[in-house]
Amino acid sequence: MPVDRFSDVLSVVRDGQSCSGFSFAPWLAGMADSNQTVTFDQMKGAIGSLIFLWSGIEREITSAIGRLQCAENTKAVHGISKSIDLWSACVTSKGSDEDLRIELCQRLVRLLREALIVRNLFCHGLVGIRVGYPAEERGAYLTVELGDEKRFLHWDELQEMFSWMSKARFLVNDLTCATLQGDEASATRTLQGWTAFPAQS
Repeated sequence: MPVDRFSDVLSVVRDGQSCSGFSFAPWLAGMADSNQTVTFDQMKGAIGSLIFLWSGIEREITSAIGRLQCAENTKAVHGISKSIDLWSACVTSKGSDEDLRIELCQRLVRLLREALIVRNLFCHGLVGIRVGYPAEERGAYLTVELGDEKRFLHWDELQEMFSWMSKARFLVNDLTCATLQGDEASATRTLQGWTAFPAQS
């Protein structure tokens, strides 16, 4: 079924543990199976999904910066890249690299930085959409070009990215909660369900 409206793009499923008891992760709906032809409407939905997911992640990180009191004035922090830097610095300021909280934060930040590059290419360099091919053949992709960089973003690569991005804002929340707890043993219990991230649990 083609994805054409934001209400069709995301559905909500229960996933993982948060400091409030549980969290709900949005999941992409209406995407093609591996043997189904990827349509133009589904590619449009993929573009919308990326923007939608980033919006939620940005809001969560901004909220987390305020909760952690990382900056005297959160409005003075401009740009998602700087916000990621500030939030991750707060989360990793205490503890060692062996701590699950530190390891998960570093893992998430690496993924966010890669996805941020893709978002910028989407927003400023989308030049082509190729559809009409089964997803398993990798014939459907977006062409992005910015400066000297040209990339082909295949359908399966986008789905893999959306999979972990749909959980990212909830991991930001749990990492923030774990940091506020101030006790590494409690933090580890809070984050235990995220050990395999970004793999599916």
